[in-house]
Amino acid sequence: MKHIKLIFVLCLLLCSLTVQALAAPTADEKQQIFKDYYFTEAVNIAAGLCIGIYDPQQAPEIAYLRDYGWEIVPVKLQDGKVDSSFVVAKSRDKVHDLDFYVVGFRGTANKKDWKINLETEQVPYGGTNLQEFIDFANNTKGDEHVPMVHKGFNEYVNTVLSATMQDGSSTKKFIDEIKTNPKVRVLLTGHSLGGAVATLAAERLVSMGIEKWRVPVITFGAPAIGNKAFAEAYGDKILLWRITNTADPIPGSLQTFFGGYKQFGKQYKYSVSPRLEVKQHDMAMYFDVSVHNYYEALRKAREAGLVATTPMQQLNGNEPLVAVWIGHSRALEKRPYLPDIQTFLLTEYQNMLPRYIIMDDNINLSRENFYPMSYFVREAQGVGADYIVIAEMDGHQPQNSDNWYINMNQSVFNANGGLVNVISVSKLVSPMSGTMHAAVYAVKEGRTQLKNCLPFIKTNYNITPQWIRLGDDAN
Repeated sequence: MKHIKLIFVLCLLLCSLTVQALAAPTADEKQQIFKDYYFTEAVNIAAGLCIGIYDPQQAPEIAYLRDYGWEIVPVKLQDGKVDSSFVVAKSRDKVHDLDFYVVGFRGTANKKDWKINLETEQVPYGGTNLQEFIDFANNTKGDEHVPMVHKGFNEYVNTVLSATMQDGSSTKKFIDEIKTNPKVRVLLTGHSLGGAVATLAAERLVSMGIEKWRVPVITFGAPAIGNKAFAEAYGDKILLWRITNTADPIPGSLQTFFGGYKQFGKQYKYSVSPRLEVKQHDMAMYFDVSVHNYYEALRKAREAGLVATTPMQQLNGNEPLVAVWIGHSRALEKRPYLPDIQTFLLTEYQNMLPRYIIMDDNINLSRENFYPMSYFVREAQGVGADYIVIAEMDGHQPQNSDNWYINMNQSVFNANGGLVNVISVSKLVSPMSGTMHAAVYAVKEGRTQLKNCLPFIKTNYNITPQWIRLGDDAN
């Protein structure tokens, strides 16, 4: 009988090892997993910048980018009828000896923006510098065989390219550093109108002699910028990733309503609920899906051993030790976005706290599952913690409303259970759009309060991004 048991155990072990061997990704699969990871990282950062552009002084996404090592300068330019609004973000530290920028262009936000959208007349595209661009558009006879672009988008881009900006030490053209410093890379991005402008700006920069892999483009819900002849002649001149979704009409609007336009670039289409109604073009919706895709790619990269997993406890150092519980209410338990919010919360507390132990990162804190304060005190004292932090995501739906309040409750106690600080932050969102924007807003407010009562927490992080590899395949 003992021999039979031993053979049975050995068979189970052999089967387990065989399954693990079969499940292990190949070298090619690992390469693809890593590409997916840094691509979704780039899309996630671009989406955060694009949602923040609409209110750069107050947007929590802009605040987070600053915390994660980006110097951000909002820029507004006026040139006759064109008001251009964009944000320039520069990495504070060189990455692989490169200066890395992200330039995000704002989407439609006012009547002047709509006038630009509706200037659907096309002008000829050509030239290698700003004056040639203008002269070519004004003096070349256009037809369906000549590469032509949207007049309003073209005027917007000319305004940006002719602009000077003060960087604190000198006044220079928008494009000067890109042209003169080969170690500069610029990711161009934008939502809607902003995406069209980002695409045409990249085409102009490449026409001026800048290598396409130095100015990749990621857009969200952007319309086409030119005719079929333009797409065929210039579509492969830039690296363009177009993020659209299954319900957004804007990417196909110029082709559908006016004709004479054609999209190009590599399209990634998000699958979204048809119940989005007026939210199908919302940047907050694009941000939700981008965050979700990034977390999925990050999980796969960690499982493949390509990206280190952040530890659930960090004990090194002399700062006070914090025991952390991250929870949720029953109201959110079946919501599809809850795992993304929980992952975001976990990541932020791991980054903020110099020394911590994550006691539970998915505890149900509903009233039905009541945990007395004595439980948290006993568990925290058991691991030698100096402080207790309990962060709970909750939500409720007001009467006669289709929207939801997403809120975060953050409580801080000393190791004996004495209350140090408590905050509750709420934001009203659509049930189909804006949940991650609400979570970012809530955690930003919670972090501000946490810094007031626990001054040792970190609010600036040195994290090396992998997404500067975007465009390496074309280099």
